Amino acid sequence: MEAAAAIVVIGNEILSAKVQDSNSPWLIAELRSVGMPVARVHTIPDDVAIIAATVREAAAQFEQVITCGGVGPTLDDVTLEGIALALGVALVVDPKLEAAIRAHYGAATLPSHLKMALVPQGSQLTDPPGAIWPVLDVRNVLVLPGDPSILRRKFSSVKQRFERRRVTLHKVHLVCDEGLVAPHLDVVHAEYPGVQLGSYPSYDGRVVRVMVTFEALDAALTAACVRRFLELADPATVVGTDFSEL
Repeated sequence: MEAAAAIVVIGNEILSAKVQDSNSPWLIAELRSVGMPVARVHTIPDDVAIIAATVREAAAQFEQVITCGGVGPTLDDVTLEGIALALGVALVVDPKLEAAIRAHYGAATLPSHLKMALVPQGSQLTDPPGAIWPVLDVRNVLVLPGDPSILRRKFSSVKQRFERRRVTLHKVHLVCDEGLVAPHLDVVHAEYPGVQLGSYPSYDGRVVRVMVTFEALDAALTAACVRRFLELADPATVVGTDFSEL
């Protein structure tokens, strides 16, 4: 199993452009800030079979799966049904969740509200401080809502569980054609195979800029790779460098 996370964004509204996904970019940044890499982002429809197939494959391949969306009271909210199918368990009423729903809606509680008390058997519920609804985990699947404000509060309450060793990131900024950078990257890749390299050009209508990134868990290795790259690059093209630990 790969020590990384997969994010599964669920919703017809995302795939039809009625709603723009802001959850996965936010989650990627939050996970990266604590050292948990994200290896996959899947965006899929509100379809039980597709949810089940996607979650089943991701849960078997990655340490953590995080789903976003499809946990409300309406007919298109089928995420939990899909997860239950993926993991081969039944949907059951969670008494704690049912009590929270009844307490929240009171006499106005409807059968559609109580649909939200159905969870995959074996689910674990954690109460975040100050939250109405608990955080739901099923094995290695963290289930989050689609509403960005609620998702962020829920994830922030459990963010510390994803703490890993931080990645060291160096950036070198250049003003030049990316083709001039490519041979230097070939050299440092061969000499420092443990460092992940990236090259990202941009054009503002006047000049071409290139941001080259160097990432590894070993800070000394990353720094050595950057020094080697700077030896190869034309100093006149280098306009800046910066460093962070993510």
